[in-house]
Order: sequence, then C-alpha cells, then structure tokens
Amino acid sequence: LDLYRLAHAGEVENLGLRDLQTKSSFFIIKWPEKGGLFLPKSDLDCYIEAVSEKKRTLKFVAKSAAYEKIILGIKPS
Repeated sequence: LDLYRLAHAGEVENLGLRDLQTKSSFFIIKWPEKGGLFLPKSDLDCYIEAVSEKKRTLKFVAKSAAYEKIILGIKPS
C-alpha cells in the first residue's frame, strides 16, 4: 500500500483494509506515517536506504518476538 497521496489519515478507512485483514495477512505499507492510528500495529519495519545509484541497504526492525526470529535467520549477501 502506498499512502503518499492521502490527504489525511482518515482516508485509510476507504482502502478497505479491515476487509482484507485476516490472521495471516501481511501488508507492506509505504509512507505509514500518513495512516496514523488507522493502520494495524506494525510487527516489522523495513527501512531502505540508497547508498548509490545501483546499491540499496535494508534495515529490519522487529516489533514482535516472531519477527525477531525471522530477522535472525536472514543472511546478508
């Protein structure tokens, strides 16, 4: 979900996330700060940084024990 064009956080309600959300749902949200309190609680944050024109670095921040285990299993390349 790319929330960049939202004028205010309340517009998240119009996206129908509640209808899409299940116990196994996984949302990737760009510009989550625009969704405010209308978004589900985050379990994992991912930050992408442009190091150069062709290289990016990823930083994962776990917000739950389950995702902490997943992050520990990631091997950098």
